[in-house]
Amino acid sequence: SDRLLFVDGDTGRVHGVRTPSSPRIAEVVWSPGGALAVSSYVHHIGGRRSERRVDIFRDGERRTTIDLGTRAIQASHGVADACGIAWSPTGDGLALLLDGQRVQIHDAATGRVLASFDAPAPPIPAGLPDHYTNAHRPDYRRPGDLMWTHHQRIIRLAPHFVGMWAMDGSKLAELVVPT
Repeated sequence: SDRLLFVDGDTGRVHGVRTPSSPRIAEVVWSPGGALAVSSYVHHIGGRRSERRVDIFRDGERRTTIDLGTRAIQASHGVADACGIAWSPTGDGLALLLDGQRVQIHDAATGRVLASFDAPAPPIPAGLPDHYTNAHRPDYRRPGDLMWTHHQRIIRLAPHFVGMWAMDGSKLAELVVPT
């Protein structure tokens, strides 16, 4: 199992070692207020991952678990400071990019779903290398990451596009590299 060691950065005091609710850690993302979102899963040799979850740790303790079921957080990590997990600017909300095309917004304290909407990536321009288009593994993930830059705005971006959505799922703007 993957484990997390929590240490107070100011005092050096060890809070303890914690294990996420599923044994393999996929991603960790700090909130503006110091909470930690940890996505995890169960690995099956030769099979699909299962028991996908996001745990929210505060002060070294797991406070909330979001069970994703068969849904996967899928982002391409192609843009610095963006990924498939985005904290709200105040740290009270968490946006997840699920299965590469759907944004799901959660209350970080309870895990309750506040909103869910499709935020599809535009077509990838021709001529980009395989490592960008995932032509060698088209089922793996689609390019695009999340940022939550303003209380009521979610940004989805990749090197070939930037899109902005309101919390109700309406697309406000999109800039796409011409094909």
